[in-house]
Amino acid sequence: MPQIANPFFSQAINGIEAIAYNRGYHVIIFQTHESYEREVANVQQSMARKVDGLLISLSSETSDVSHLKEIQQKGLPLVLFDRVSAELEATQVVADNFAGPSPQPNT
Repeated sequence: MPQIANPFFSQAINGIEAIAYNRGYHVIIFQTHESYEREVANVQQSMARKVDGLLISLSSETSDVSHLKEIQQKGLPLVLFDRVSAELEATQVVADNFAGPSPQPNT
């Protein structure tokens, strides 16, 4: 997550956490502060903690998604939201500022 202080992300976290908790999951939040290096470190830390999956909004600096392709190759579920990459075959949730958020099918 780029920054919790961003109102969009704070609202997203509230919804994500509520749904996850109701389904027996706990949410761990990492902030990238828009840094690619922090994003890679956060993904590595998540893997070390043996998470069940990742829900990630790419940092504004991210153009290389090889770190995410690696976790997909290990079979870890990955969902992208807000900032997504066409290089990844993953479920993507993007916001349409006029119509509202909607899930995008894998292509």
